[in-house]
Amino acid sequence: MKYILFISILLLASCQKKSVPVSSPCEPYKMCDTMVEWRLPLLQDTFRNQSLSTMGCTLLSGGRLLFSFDDDPEIIRLVDVSTQELIWEWEDYIPGTTGGFSDFEIIEDKYLYLNSSNEHYCIDLNTGQTLWSHKLPFKVGHGHSSHFRFKVYQERRYGGDPAYPDRTVIYEADISDGKWSPIFETKKPEEEDAFDSDLQVPSVYIDGVGDSIMIFQDRRGRRNMLPEHYTTLYAYNKTKQEVLWKRENLAPADVSNVQNPPVIDEAGNRVFFLTRFTVFCFNLETGDPIWKIPLDYAGVVSGNYFLADNKLITKSDQGYLISFDADTGERLSYTKMGGCCTDNVKAVGNRIYMTDITHLYVANLHTGKLTWRYGGWGGFNGQVAVDEENDVIYAVGSYYLYAMKKPPY
Repeated sequence: MKYILFISILLLASCQKKSVPVSSPCEPYKMCDTMVEWRLPLLQDTFRNQSLSTMGCTLLSGGRLLFSFDDDPEIIRLVDVSTQELIWEWEDYIPGTTGGFSDFEIIEDKYLYLNSSNEHYCIDLNTGQTLWSHKLPFKVGHGHSSHFRFKVYQERRYGGDPAYPDRTVIYEADISDGKWSPIFETKKPEEEDAFDSDLQVPSVYIDGVGDSIMIFQDRRGRRNMLPEHYTTLYAYNKTKQEVLWKRENLAPADVSNVQNPPVIDEAGNRVFFLTRFTVFCFNLETGDPIWKIPLDYAGVVSGNYFLADNKLITKSDQGYLISFDADTGERLSYTKMGGCCTDNVKAVGNRIYMTDITHLYVANLHTGKLTWRYGGWGGFNGQVAVDEENDVIYAVGSYYLYAMKKPPY
């Protein structure tokens, strides 16, 4: 009888441990850090590829958190961070031939624009309703997008059909209707073994007289036994429909970075541009070179780059977080952070945040030094969201949506 009673107690204790909700802070998994405030389960029955969507999560006004978690982000959710309750769930995506979204833009805290190779959507961020969607026939290329105010930009590359000669077009659409208008076009020259055209989406600013100026690259290549590349950087006055300046044959034999449009610094009157092996700084108005720094010590760079604290910051494919003095190009920091090939680096306040599938990393913005690393349950990917006022980091993992206290150091 005592033996039966002992076994019953053990079974009861085991059942009670398993019944602990996954959203409870840090228990029952000892690997959870005490800085985790809450977790919401994303995948309860099956484990999907850890190559999660590039969206990650974004904090909107009113304490709303937008996130997706699929390898092909077919489901997008908005939750209230104070209650963790679902506000809306979007599932209107109709798979195309390639499947999944390749890029997204959040516009004025009102609209979510989703882009893929064959379709694109506009979603009302207040209601989660699809406002419009369009198919994009004959579209090939990288599937990137950019935006400026209420305008959205895409590149579409055509080729392989005599009716559609090899050319690339940058298109602009108003987010209200998604109706595209061609802005700029380049073509492959007719001579044999010419370089293909491959425009990329622009960064945009308004100059002193009110004209819209676009900065973008033509990432040309030649497909043969020994592939070759060269890059031209354009400044184009969209209002006057004229090229202001262009810089050709940047870093010959190099491959340019396609994840990030050029970074415009209006206050400093300069524009920054990365190829995979070189960092460039040009005068914004004239295109004259200011400085140029090779990246051979860090390996290739294919992820995003941005300007913060008067530093140009990026991460190499080998996992090194690198920063350069925006005025001189001097390398200021060089820190091993994480794994390969991520483009989820951002700066908020005085910290830099990054994910690389396995971990979430936090570094000091001023020194570039790693201050905190967390692996969670199943790793992290996609961009993080940071609430500076309440010192909370939100991140998407393989199984959970996390809310974590920002480290105090």
